[in-house]
Amino acid sequence: VALLLELATGRQEAFEALPDEYRRPLARALRDISPDDQMMAKVTLVGRTARREITLEPKDRSLWSDRLGARQRVGTPTFSGILKSVSLRGKTPKIAIEEGPSVSWFRIRKGEHDDTIGPKLNRRVRVLANTDGDSEVMPVAEDILLDET
Repeated sequence: VALLLELATGRQEAFEALPDEYRRPLARALRDISPDDQMMAKVTLVGRTARREITLEPKDRSLWSDRLGARQRVGTPTFSGILKSVSLRGKTPKIAIEEGPSVSWFRIRKGEHDDTIGPKLNRRVRVLANTDGDSEVMPVAEDILLDET
């Protein structure tokens, strides 16, 4: 919890000190629990042992989105639309986004978006996808962001 509170302050040195395999999941978690100013105006994290409070505001969502975006591969395909379907069960968890009459399906990695996808349902999102150049295979959603524009 102390590390999470330290990261939530937005301190770059705490973020950079993390091993690579922890940076992305923690940054995504902080981004997704930060308020979007539509459903929530602010979120307060309280550490039991640290006896510290950190209040996250909508600007913090943008900060973490920027940090995640800076780590995206150049040329990662981006899709926009309304998140209309989430299926976390079965062998291949997947989501669908709708843009007008068009529906696009994406695979998601098991357990990767389970805790953060619910509040995004029926809202405008951007999906950063990995298509691996094979049009026969459903693309993998690397990240699912609320579209804040």
